[in-house]
Amino acid sequence: MHASALYHINLSGQVCPMAFVLTKIKLDQLQHGDQLEILFEDSKANKPLIQSIISLGHSIKQDTLSPKNLRRIIVDVNKNNVNPQ
Repeated sequence: MHASALYHINLSGQVCPMAFVLTKIKLDQLQHGDQLEILFEDSKANKPLIQSIISLGHSIKQDTLSPKNLRRIIVDVNKNNVNPQ
């Protein structure tokens, strides 16, 4: 049985679609039950990021915004119902 782990990725300075590409690569490397903490700029260009993660079958456990306009989300990795794209 796999013990879940928390992983981190800092996407400061990245905007979609590259922010999503880097996120998807990292998510593909993780196992079901793991969590991924993602730090990214809360900008108009990155608005689709959270919805894109959800559309892959993962869920957002936590979503916070810092005073420096950085968004921090924690994603629960779901490999059971992930849509291959």
